[in-house]
Amino acid sequence: GGRGDAHHAAGKTRETPWKGIYHSNDHLAAVVDVAFAPRKFGPCLSTASHDGKIRIFRGSDDQKDINVDHPWNWERQEEFHAGRNRGTPITCHSWNHSPTDMAQSIVAGC
Repeated sequence: GGRGDAHHAAGKTRETPWKGIYHSNDHLAAVVDVAFAPRKFGPCLSTASHDGKIRIFRGSDDQKDINVDHPWNWERQEEFHAGRNRGTPITCHSWNHSPTDMAQSIVAGC
């Protein structure tokens, strides 16, 4: 077998090169978007959900690149409502990737 996770489709199991690095049950509704932060912020990713929240997770490992044999441990650092009203579903989001702007900015679509 390969180093990836097993993929199950139509009753068949096959190896895939992809490996899950984090499984979260933090959101109360479907997660519809996941985005990695710009590299300058280190191992950081965010999730957007139909529960109206964006959650930010930080990897707790020193490594600079994801390594299938040594995945990071992801810990939730922040969460906030991003919709116009509490509970407004978020449909997409993106980090500010400007190389000159040091602010950790995220925009969200509802």
